[in-house]
Amino acid sequence: MGLEENYQELAIAIIKQAAKDWQLAAKRLRKNPRNKEAARVKEETERFFRSEYCYGLGGVDGRAILRKLQEVQ
Repeated sequence: MGLEENYQELAIAIIKQAAKDWQLAAKRLRKNPRNKEAARVKEETERFFRSEYCYGLGGVDGRAILRKLQEVQ
């Protein structure tokens, strides 16, 4: 596996982890809307998905990923 493939795998893993973190935070907030840690994580991951950094990682539309996550919630 070359350097480019390693970079792509890492980028995909970062985006997948952000999605998992968002889902867990959303679930925790449904159970307890006052959960400050879950609110912080959800806010941070949403900021990540809206960032140029997210797009630059994998060339994916983070906003579209966030919309899909919100739809499934």
